[in-house]
Amino acid sequence: MYKEASIRLSKGLYVRAPYLPNLDEVDFVKKQDFFMGYLGGKRPLIGSEVAILHGNIQIKAFGTAILIGFSQVAQSKDVTSFLLRCIEVGKKYIALFSEKLKESDLPVPLTWDADITKSTAYTFSDQLMMYYATDFFAFSIGVPSGKCGFTTIRKFQY
Repeated sequence: MYKEASIRLSKGLYVRAPYLPNLDEVDFVKKQDFFMGYLGGKRPLIGSEVAILHGNIQIKAFGTAILIGFSQVAQSKDVTSFLLRCIEVGKKYIALFSEKLKESDLPVPLTWDADITKSTAYTFSDQLMMYYATDFFAFSIGVPSGKCGFTTIRKFQY
């Protein structure tokens, strides 16, 4: 795994998680305007928020790539349309989370859309793909909701 990451990094195909240096001293909030994020103003992201956004983008990108592959090989039109709808929702969240990182001039993780082949060979049953799709969908709803308790971002509108 380390070898793969170093090769991708050398070719410019790997984006590391944002690096937050260790501080020599503790910096406390001195002004009330840091809390303006709760009242509609803007403030910088804190470290835990950056980690949550980065992790959520990676989770959504992985799930979206899997669902794109599933949608190519699904036999039923109903299954295909459900998978395409899940892909749209995933891409919406990736765009939302990426925008928050870009606003703070932080790197955005790459998606795996380019790694998907054009294969349409029937590989998995529709029932199995639906099981995994609903599992990914439930996980993608639960992860941001669970992490909301660890963040102070108020401006997200899911």
